[in-house]
Amino acid sequence: MPNRVIGNLNMCYEDIGSGDPVIFLHGSLAKGLSTFAAQIQAFEHSNRGIYPDMRGHGNTSCPDPCWTPKQLADDVVALMDELKIPRAHVVGHSMGGDVAMYCAINHTSRIRSVTSISSAGAVNESVTEYLKRLDPRSMDRIKFRSFIETIQKEHFAAHGGDWQAFLSQTISNCDTYPDFSEEELRKITMPFMLIYGSRDAMIKPHEIQRLAENIENFTVNVFEGVGHFPHVFGQRYAEVNQLIKDFIGAW
Repeated sequence: MPNRVIGNLNMCYEDIGSGDPVIFLHGSLAKGLSTFAAQIQAFEHSNRGIYPDMRGHGNTSCPDPCWTPKQLADDVVALMDELKIPRAHVVGHSMGGDVAMYCAINHTSRIRSVTSISSAGAVNESVTEYLKRLDPRSMDRIKFRSFIETIQKEHFAAHGGDWQAFLSQTISNCDTYPDFSEEELRKITMPFMLIYGSRDAMIKPHEIQRLAENIENFTVNVFEGVGHFPHVFGQRYAEVNQLIKDFIGAW
């Protein structure tokens, strides 16, 4: 993977295709290319796809292991500066959707559109309850041995072997962020599309309503019978890809 040094951050990313740039932002415990494997070929002939491993994740390294979604948004825009991308569409899954929203709020002039997959930009009990199982202080290390080995391997560059700190930082952030006020949501003036599955317990109706009430150019698409990963192989990836293509193509 190519990399760019941004301050004390060594950010790794893939840059695939040509055309209007689209930055794909992965979720918690994930990496850029693996999260969006079902999008790469679909977009490479029509768009320049940027797939970073964000701070604290994957092959991106930094002496300071701490991070927040706000900081990740700043890193995304700094990467855009390094790559000389003045404006881009952003597509984020789960936490990546939160980061995309922070980009839109704090760097409005740089973002052409936002597509959030499986995040309505809010903390709720479904997220926190899910992550409690992964607390390294109390988790069943026998039951989660395979998961721990994956975290150790896939994110070693980011955590340097301290997978416990990696998980603790993830849980802390998911308990706290995002924390958008209605005033901040109203700063999202570019087109915004939410995509989610009807079986995704992490998306609540009142959260969608709050977005609709505060984001002027808001659309929502729900896929029946699908959970938190509607965009991956084996789910509804082809339909999701077409939705995103049509959406960003209009702007």
